[in-house]
Amino acid sequence: MSGLRLVLVTRRYWPLVGESEMALANLAHGLLRQGVVPVVLTARFDPHWPSDVTHREVAVHRLPFPQRFAWGTMRYMIALSRWLRRYRPDIDLVCVSRLSQEAHVAISALAGSGVPVVLRAEADGAAESPRSSGAAGISHRVTRSCGAAHAVVAACGGVERAVIEAGFHAARVRLIPNGVAPAPDRSATLQAAARAALSEANCDLHVPGDAPVALAVGPLEARSDFHVLIKAWTRVARLWPLARLWLIGDGTRRERLFKQVHEAGLSGRVLMPGTFDDARGLLQAADLLVLPAATAGEPLVLLEAMAVGVPVVASDSPGHRQLVEDGVTGRLVAPGSSSRFAQAILEIFQDHHRAALMAVAATQRVRQERSLSMMVERHVALFRELMASTARSNP
Repeated sequence: MSGLRLVLVTRRYWPLVGESEMALANLAHGLLRQGVVPVVLTARFDPHWPSDVTHREVAVHRLPFPQRFAWGTMRYMIALSRWLRRYRPDIDLVCVSRLSQEAHVAISALAGSGVPVVLRAEADGAAESPRSSGAAGISHRVTRSCGAAHAVVAACGGVERAVIEAGFHAARVRLIPNGVAPAPDRSATLQAAARAALSEANCDLHVPGDAPVALAVGPLEARSDFHVLIKAWTRVARLWPLARLWLIGDGTRRERLFKQVHEAGLSGRVLMPGTFDDARGLLQAADLLVLPAATAGEPLVLLEAMAVGVPVVASDSPGHRQLVEDGVTGRLVAPGSSSRFAQAILEIFQDHHRAALMAVAATQRVRQERSLSMMVERHVALFRELMASTARSNP
């Protein structure tokens, strides 16, 4: 596959970060290491952003996306189509993030050229069927054209089931779970260094002494169930008054959650410092990752925590259950139960030996089953198969 010219299409990319964006960035960097030549094609939401940048050694080209949403979407789609048509003699394969309007545009622009188009159905949207995407009048067209993709990559089992139920041919759906790169073994020295660096960057993240830190990462929206976690922390704080809870992310519920923190008397104990484009430093600094939201997909931050060796407390939901075995690689808690979350968090803080055993088991599982190298190799194998079976032409 050396020299394969690959275009990765995604509407959102760095510095806009989320589960899908980070997974795609990891994939792009891993493919580059395998000799593939990836280019990320994305939207330029801010006119002050440069059109061309390099992120983690991968070339990124941004297409205009004006602020006026309806016109901005149309202009972006037109620019995407023109770019793919213009450069298709220099493209070997296109991979589109999500079953989206971009997928429709890519398939239409490359129809008859012999350039394979692969769609990635992402893990943070297990039910992201094109039937539910886009404005009225677009979804039917997107549904029909997505079915013409050469392959659909499902990032987890829940996504695989969802896309097949949406009408995609099962033979074209490939399960390739997300993977993460290996992390340095955790140590008190690394944790202290990570905490010092974060405190220097943001004084709100200062941790008194060796007080325990719980980390929660996700959008500050209703679906994240952070209000359940804040309620649980009132009990945790009574027994561990110096412990800290970091809620990492942003969203429409930020003010409501901030008010809940204040009214619960948790100001200074529950912090909401905003978003970070890389969770690894946060995970090195933390003693625990908490995922209160029930989800059908597999959060990337969960894989990263398991790789780093951070104990995990998560809601007992299909996406988490695929990775976390209760009592073995982490703790699973009934969704929406603040008392159960508080109890599980306190158990981790109080029983260091058990927490360490679960963290070691989790790390071993990720290394054996969910490494980034395995994810990259499976994508390369799929690309090789599609390249071999697709007749190339340049109309």
